[in-house]
Amino acid sequence: GGLYLPHLRTAIYDSLIRAERLLECGQGVAWDRVEALDHDLDGRDEVLLESHRTNVYVAPARGGTIFELDARQADWNVLATMARHDEAYHDGLTPDCDTACEDEVRNIHDGLIVKEKGLERLVGVDAPPAVSAIDHFYAPGVKAKDVEAGSGELGDLAWSEYEYELSRREGAIGVWMGRTGVVSTGGGECPVTLEKRVWVEPSGAVSVEFDLIPDGELDAVFASEWNLSFLTPDKEWVSLSAEGSEPTGLRRRRSLEGAETLTIEDRLRGQRLEVGFAPGAGVWTWPLDTASHSEGGLERVFQGLTLVAHWPAKASRGERLSFRMELGSSPLDDRHGG
Repeated sequence: GGLYLPHLRTAIYDSLIRAERLLECGQGVAWDRVEALDHDLDGRDEVLLESHRTNVYVAPARGGTIFELDARQADWNVLATMARHDEAYHDGLTPDCDTACEDEVRNIHDGLIVKEKGLERLVGVDAPPAVSAIDHFYAPGVKAKDVEAGSGELGDLAWSEYEYELSRREGAIGVWMGRTGVVSTGGGECPVTLEKRVWVEPSGAVSVEFDLIPDGELDAVFASEWNLSFLTPDKEWVSLSAEGSEPTGLRRRRSLEGAETLTIEDRLRGQRLEVGFAPGAGVWTWPLDTASHSEGGLERVFQGLTLVAHWPAKASRGERLSFRMELGSSPLDDRHGG
């Protein structure tokens, strides 16, 4: 066992969030707070946006990314995913490794046994962690397979340090972040200022607003990467749908154009996650898998769903491009049906 096993990791998060919720019930029915502190003791401040409905933890020093999003009433960390790491047992993994039979008894020291062919394609190291709201710039016409492979990045804003200010507005708590970076285009390098605002709305939904202001001719694709936590990709338990499309499981790779809303129904947890885009966005999704070792051999472990929303970013010097995402969860047995 260990952190690679999602059911163990999720059970710990569920218990911690439930314990926190019980400890804070004395604060009243409705409350919120926003603060900056060195949450993970790395020498840089993180921003904690917390309310009776939702926790959102943001790292301005690491690209303004969101590394935890707790739907408190469901005791659910929506971002409890796991990236690939280098493991000693990956050494020697090739397409020629033996496949274990279900009725075969093997000693764990007998050699590297795989439970399915093709696991060598899952071996690697994800340099950035599998967090969310990661800012990317790609060339026009970029393909999902290239983004999934981690290639084609044109900007230097992902993982850069952002300035930040704590904010409040009309019952919402949030953080403003900003930085000027460089995006490589066909005509050379274009400085781009990215302003990014993360809000916990009074409803408990989380909204992220992006403003791009180029200092030159910008012709690129702007993308926001999210890694979402679900225990299984099987359609029987978790399904994804967009406007007018048939629900599918999370194992299937999706490529959508002009999507305004995505809905993911998690029947294991009894929750519905809705993701909205304004303006309508192109969306790529694929499963986030790792190769993990157990007594039975090396096996595929589903860690969650990677979702990349993307918009064309074409503008002249001084023009402002604005994009927005919103994530909200609700029980499956609410008035919308389940």
